[in-house]
Amino acid sequence: MSPGRKSYTFIGKSISRPIHGKIPDYTTEARPKEAEKGHKGRSRLKWNGSWLWEIGAVLLSIICLALLVAFLAKIHGTPYASWQYTVSPNTIVSVIITIAKASFLVAVSACLSQLKWNQYRGATSKPLYSMQAVDQASRGPWGSLDILFNIFTGIRMDVLTLTGASITVLALAVDPFAQQILAFPERTVLASNETALVRSTHGYNFTGHLTRWSGSISDTMVSSLLVGLAQHTDPLASQCPTSTCTFPGFISLGFCSHCEDVTKDTKQVCGPWSMSDPTAYSLHVHGYCNYTTPNGVHFMGEVNADAVPPTEEDVYLTYDYVYTDLLNNGTSYDSPLLYFVAASERRVVHWTRQNRTAPAPKPSISICRMYVCEQQFSPSRYIATDSSTHYSKISHTQELITSYNEKAIKLTPANGAEFLSKDPYDLDADTLSDLEFTLQGVFNLSGNTQNGLNSMNFVPIMQKRGINETMASIAASLTNNIRSTNNPLGENLQGEAFKSESFIDVRWPWIILPMCATLGSLVLLVGTLMMSKTQKVVLWKDSIIPLMMSQLQTTPEHEISSLKDVNKVNVLSRDIRVSLIQEEKEPLTFTEI
Repeated sequence: MSPGRKSYTFIGKSISRPIHGKIPDYTTEARPKEAEKGHKGRSRLKWNGSWLWEIGAVLLSIICLALLVAFLAKIHGTPYASWQYTVSPNTIVSVIITIAKASFLVAVSACLSQLKWNQYRGATSKPLYSMQAVDQASRGPWGSLDILFNIFTGIRMDVLTLTGASITVLALAVDPFAQQILAFPERTVLASNETALVRSTHGYNFTGHLTRWSGSISDTMVSSLLVGLAQHTDPLASQCPTSTCTFPGFISLGFCSHCEDVTKDTKQVCGPWSMSDPTAYSLHVHGYCNYTTPNGVHFMGEVNADAVPPTEEDVYLTYDYVYTDLLNNGTSYDSPLLYFVAASERRVVHWTRQNRTAPAPKPSISICRMYVCEQQFSPSRYIATDSSTHYSKISHTQELITSYNEKAIKLTPANGAEFLSKDPYDLDADTLSDLEFTLQGVFNLSGNTQNGLNSMNFVPIMQKRGINETMASIAASLTNNIRSTNNPLGENLQGEAFKSESFIDVRWPWIILPMCATLGSLVLLVGTLMMSKTQKVVLWKDSIIPLMMSQLQTTPEHEISSLKDVNKVNVLSRDIRVSLIQEEKEPLTFTEI
């Protein structure tokens, strides 16, 4: 080998090259002027040797979050149907969060990369492995988890490094949290293009009378009477075109009924019942009774037939009858539409010689009235799935006394009370008299059947259901008729219709994690920047050139080891072509060739 040359082994083969003096001093900042030639002006802004990229990234992340908050505030509570764009709100949120996340991770990665150099500048020495650990943390969540787990193995890290590792790990949850920010629940809102109606009336007039007091009520009123007798009356349903409606309270003209049970106060006088049957006569059973109600009505309890053939010791008699007696027979404008006493009984009574003088059991006796009244309905809420809400409910009623005044009906509240409604009532006299005439024909079962329905059909109805329920059903059915559209004097009261709609609901707590991660990256950047400035270290960050410079041999014109300007080092390193050469019995060295 010629003098002045040195031998190297390069990837298994030997080469020789001239020696250019001793290794330069790495502690100085000066470098040969030749190394600067051709590189002036290549990088006016010192991107690599400053925090400009990281500051810009954090600012971009903060701007994204500000835009996200503004966007969410704008769409919060708006109907989803009003969203007219092809891209869904969730997509926009995802894009903004992704940009923000990518931006703050740029800063976090750079800070961790710089901290791996800064940790060796203090007075306390650190394990060599710490550089490897922090470098891995700067590359992603797995290395950051390793940093956090190393706390339990005794390897200490500074607060900034742990902060950066924590932010990197938490960033994994940013995207799932972003997907939870928006929800699209259902809510009930006013349907402005729909109309909800409930019927009311302050008058009734049937113009199809044949003659006065002829009982010629309208066909719809006849139908209502039949429905009421059969107790198939359903409340008049409100009209709701949607799933939910609300209706105001209102007052309407109607018909009311009241039945008072006077069974206990009715006097009963029973005596021996005689008929052609000798056994019954010989027992002298007291099956023949006269009754006197508190208001002075007298009637007799009748026995229809023997339940079973009598014997010398037993008599089984069947009580099976319905009795009514009008207390206001004929039309009278200053009395209720219907006022009568009713008695009903259906049972078999057993007499023996021992109890033959026992009186027959009292029938159920009631005094009933049907009259014109005011009905006050409470505000109501209609729910399509709940049939009990499909009609307005009566909260209060007030009897109206009818009187004849100049061919017109005058209505006056009973007992000197005030009208519930401020609006006047209009009730035709002939209509009222015909209705009264018809009702009396239905309920008079004392043997005088007047015009109207066949009173015999009323017997089984009353026996099965009771007079009180029957009267209430008829009154409700007649009221439904005059409140319905069958009555030209009725009116529509407007309610409010509501519909269900999906709306955009922002769940603000789910944005806390992205905000904390972004603000944490800002704190980390400021802390790393201040530490680096205090220690006066070169901002090598993720560069590996400093490690190569410790084992790098270059020509004098490419001297790089003493440079501390990162930009200049990066520019100059582009012109240096090296190979990994191992000198005999020497460590691996990057050598310029």
